[in-house]
Amino acid sequence: MKRILLINPAYKESLHSNIKVLAIPPLNLAMIARYTPEHYDVRIVDEAVEELDYDTPADLV
Repeated sequence: MKRILLINPAYKESLHSNIKVLAIPPLNLAMIARYTPEHYDVRIVDEAVEELDYDTPADLV
């Protein structure tokens, strides 16, 4: 089974914004995962919630 890793990158602060975390979950990645054929193993990593493990095995990032 092919593995796909979808990453929602951490939000970086800018000089013009004081938002640290967005309260909206990454629904775009969930929709991509939902419409990916079933013979793929899809994992979503939201860096606002968890750290990205760079050793995670994946065929496509």
